[in-house]
Parts: sequence; C-alpha cells; structure tokens
Amino acid sequence: MKSTLHFINLTNGIQAIKEYRLIGKDYRFIRLQSTACEQRRWDDIIKGISDDLLLNLALGNKCIIYDYGAGKQVPRSIWQGVEWIKFALNKRWFHSEYKPQGRMSNSGQYFNEVYRGLSARARSKLRYYKKYLNTSTIDLEVVGSSTDKDSNIEYYRSLLLNIIHNSIKVDKKMPLDICQASPVVVNNTMTSKTRSHPWKQ
Repeated sequence: MKSTLHFINLTNGIQAIKEYRLIGKDYRFIRLQSTACEQRRWDDIIKGISDDLLLNLALGNKCIIYDYGAGKQVPRSIWQGVEWIKFALNKRWFHSEYKPQGRMSNSGQYFNEVYRGLSARARSKLRYYKKYLNTSTIDLEVVGSSTDKDSNIEYYRSLLLNIIHNSIKVDKKMPLDICQASPVVVNNTMTSKTRSHPWKQ
C-alpha cells in the first residue's frame, strides 16, 4: 500500500504544518533553496536532495512538498527547483523526457544540457536510489502559498516549537481526526477543507 508523505521545505514551509493542519500526519523536512535555483546551481540541488524524499519517490509513495514565497504564491523552489528535480529523476530512473510545467514549460532543452553536465557525484546519487524503484512514475506534488514572514527566523522557530508542543498534547489527549483537516488536490493545487490557498504557475 502506497503512503502519502508531507515534506516541509525549510524555512518558510513550516507555516504549512499549522495552516494545512499536518499535526499528527507523517511530515518530514527538506531544504530546497530558492537561492540555489536563482544562481542555477543545479548540480548542488541534486546533491542536496533529501535522501528520505528520494527513497520514498523510488518506492512509489506520494510525496507533497510545501513551501511559501516571500510575497508571492509560488516560490522559486517550487516553480523551478521541483521541476528540475522531476526532470532529472525521470531522465535517470526511467530514461524518459519529462516536460517541465508552468513557468518552466519551455525549459526542456535547457534542462537536457544541464543534465548532461552533472557531476559524477550528482549522477551517482540519483543512480543509487534507482535500485529501490517500485513505480513507473514520479508521484511528486507541491503546495505553494505566500508569506510576509520571510527571513523572520524567530517567528518560524517559535512556530515550530509551538507545533511540537501541541503535537505532544494531541498525541496524549485528542483523537487525530478531531484536530486535522484532510488536504484535497485540485489541478495540482493542494487546498484544505478549512482553508484554501490556490496558486497558478
């Protein structure tokens, strides 16, 4: 049976734990930097992909990445970084051409050139997880929204500590279905039954 895993992109994505009511669900943390995308450090992005994320994608589990942009609905980590990761994984694992979506829809040829120039270390990392393949597709979705808390480290630190504290209280006192909403996917958009954050690429 396939699982659905939630990946919080540090740092702004921490807001999603509260706003999409992920407390009590299986969420993990990754760090896909918008700055690395902006600087076109594609090799570093591949080398920095979470091992946890790669393994679960190879096993065929649905993985959802959450991130918030500074005053914009779709952060660069999503519209550029995730599309690059999908392209590289499809190329390495399935020898297939993934057509980038959204703002990267015309980047197929560019990504091909970037892929050919990947370092041996980056290629080795992608190749390692191929041995665990239990799927013919990359089941990777994204959730994007905007924030006015960008770079406010103290806010995110306090929010995360509060979430951890509340998670302990939930585990001890409340059934999980009372305190969390079920996310719904609509046209590659994650929404919540209690709150909606539609975005367009």
